[in-house]
Amino acid sequence: VLDLRMACLDRKRQEMKDLVDIYSERLDSRTLDRVVAAADKLSPIAGCADVANLRAVVPLPEDPATRARVRSLRERLSRSRALHDAGRYEQGRDYMLSLKKEADGVGYAPLTAEAANALGTHLALAGQFKEAEQAFFDAANHAVEGRDSNQEAESWLGLLDNYGQAAVVVECRLAARAAALA
Repeated sequence: VLDLRMACLDRKRQEMKDLVDIYSERLDSRTLDRVVAAADKLSPIAGCADVANLRAVVPLPEDPATRARVRSLRERLSRSRALHDAGRYEQGRDYMLSLKKEADGVGYAPLTAEAANALGTHLALAGQFKEAEQAFFDAANHAVEGRDSNQEAESWLGLLDNYGQAAVVVECRLAARAAALA
């Protein structure tokens, strides 16, 4: 349990570090307006004390080298969230395109789902709705393959948001039903 808590706290620390790094790179009036909202979106550390939730996480691969690659890529995924919160969608999209390729090469379905969800979010916010749709479906498939119900739900919610932004009503209703079932 202590290892799970420490890993959780490490993820939260990395999330905060990436947010600070993004805002310190270029602080203009547009991004300054987002600082407080982005800080409010940081996930609370209270989740690191919830033992049931910590144990529900999909186990990492057995191979130590693969496990290290998964951890490294997950640390880098937090930069994607910081780019999103800073409103740098195109930069986030470009960043996630290369990171998604790396995640695909690891062969760990939950990580691939997580990367595809992040890519889909950036694509949708950049107005690339068809590409985002494909990324979210890809994420859902990998989440099911990896038995990661959290990422599966994220996929359907991302798809729902994508369809909402694209103003596609019928698909939006179907995605809402799928998200409710996930």
